[in-house]
Amino acid sequence: MSDLETQITTWRQQMLAAGIKAPVPLEELENHLRDVVEHQIHAGADASAAFEAAVRRIGAPAQLLQEFQQANTHERMNKNLRNIFIAIAVLAVALGFILPMLAKLRTSGQHSDAVLIANGALNFVLGAFCATLVTTYLFKRRARS
Repeated sequence: MSDLETQITTWRQQMLAAGIKAPVPLEELENHLRDVVEHQIHAGADASAAFEAAVRRIGAPAQLLQEFQQANTHERMNKNLRNIFIAIAVLAVALGFILPMLAKLRTSGQHSDAVLIANGALNFVLGAFCATLVTTYLFKRRARS
């Protein structure tokens, strides 16, 4: 194994020790590191100096881990907000259909099966909405642990 490959292997172990364990980001970082090293070598630097310059350019392991964690937090938050907005939209659409039906039944004086159907539909929609909120909360809690 060449000296450069040994340095890259050591760098990769440092990234793993710092907490960057997901294979895709680690592979992307290594590919970027190799590209910067190659560019530095073509510019006239020796392999060791090129590696050191590439490591400085990419950043320290702790800094990279913090950036990845912030990106993941924002991604999860956006996903949870999207789920909540979808649940609210479903509730609003369902209420838009159910409430006029209830108003019509109230004015017509017919309180038989139609009222039971509307009431059941409303309860179903409210239950689905609450289940969506609880599920979103549980997934969010599970992702944190």
